[in-house]
Amino acid sequence: MKKNRNLLKTCAALTAAALFAAGLSACGEDTASSGTTIGGKEALVLQTDSDLSLFLYNAVDAWNQGGASLSDDFMPVEVEKLPTDSEARAAALQQTRTELMAGSGADLFLFTMPSPMGSEEPAESLFSDPNQTFRSGVFADLSDYTKDDPAFAACVPEVMAAGAVDGRQVALPLSYSWAFYYATQENLDLCGIADADLSQGPAEVAETLEGNAKGVGNAPFFPTYILPALPQPVDYDAGSVSVTEDEIASLLTAFRSLAVASSAATEESGTTMTTPFLTYTPANAQADLAEGQTPRCFPYLSTDGTVSAVVNTFAAVRGNCAHLESAYAFLSFLLSDERQKDINPSMEWAIPVDTNVQEAAAYAAIGVQAWDVESGNVTDAEKAAAQSYLDSGKPLGSVRILTDADWQIANMVPPYGPPDEIDAEETAANIYAALEANASA
Repeated sequence: MKKNRNLLKTCAALTAAALFAAGLSACGEDTASSGTTIGGKEALVLQTDSDLSLFLYNAVDAWNQGGASLSDDFMPVEVEKLPTDSEARAAALQQTRTELMAGSGADLFLFTMPSPMGSEEPAESLFSDPNQTFRSGVFADLSDYTKDDPAFAACVPEVMAAGAVDGRQVALPLSYSWAFYYATQENLDLCGIADADLSQGPAEVAETLEGNAKGVGNAPFFPTYILPALPQPVDYDAGSVSVTEDEIASLLTAFRSLAVASSAATEESGTTMTTPFLTYTPANAQADLAEGQTPRCFPYLSTDGTVSAVVNTFAAVRGNCAHLESAYAFLSFLLSDERQKDINPSMEWAIPVDTNVQEAAAYAAIGVQAWDVESGNVTDAEKAAAQSYLDSGKPLGSVRILTDADWQIANMVPPYGPPDEIDAEETAANIYAALEANASA
């Protein structure tokens, strides 16, 4: 175990050292332009990964076509997508890091961090831990622009704060998500489970359900639910882990008990459910609604009694960008109602940061088509399900940016593996080591 921890620390430290050097270099350079042109006009270069085609490319097309009518600070945007081939991607990332150290390269960055729910190892990230990168100085402080921007003001303040360091808004979150419990009211009634039973911390909920899970459905063991149960597990300013291995092990034990009890009770009763407990997709809710069931979502409370959320996608501007006003004008455009509507929870597993369009996003999350919402063709049951989904994200507490470590932690235990064979202490030690590597870099 000690050997693994040292390896994790070394990798994280090397990444942080490079980014810190980049920050010093970028801060010391005069403003620089990418030198790219579109149709003879100087353009901003935006580097991104391959997971944002619907949201980003629709936005870029609308921006470039709208031109000066959208902003006095308009400049066209050219998208530079990182390759998907591993070798080509590694070379491109190395070039980007070199350019950042030299204070050159792309003007804007827009990335989606790998989902902890992914079953395959994600492609290499430019920023293995954006929370560390934000502290390095490579990104511009956008605070002078955000303070008077109506689009920024319409966003969830707790979420936007995840992109701020010491009062400096160095990144703009674009979407976020949270863990929650899902079941139908009919199944809860069958089990004798009241709303109050689910309005507790994860360990207490597991204890309540352990002897009362008949008919709820399977509860696969998801290590990805560990971090949402622990608000801000890493204190980046102090460079330390905010939780103990014992706390992590206790939660693992609780989740294991819930998974075993729920699976056994379902098998014994012979019940076949369309919606497993603790898991959720829009197809589940739509299927249950079609069968006359009542979908319910409940806040997955962390140990401090709040909902802990994560930022999936964020944008930032190179620290010495020569066209900061134009770069921010485009980012503000991404926060507008029209563009935030393209962040569809049924596709990206995230919800927009713009509060003005979250209701529409909630309908999309439960599988209701946009044209039905716009025409008012929604049922009372669909309205209630959409509101239940939104309410499951409250009370919102800590919000943090996803990191590569989230994927590592979530995949330390196979999500559908036999939960009774999980060694809680060993897994907790591995999770703690991953958190420690991030914190100590």
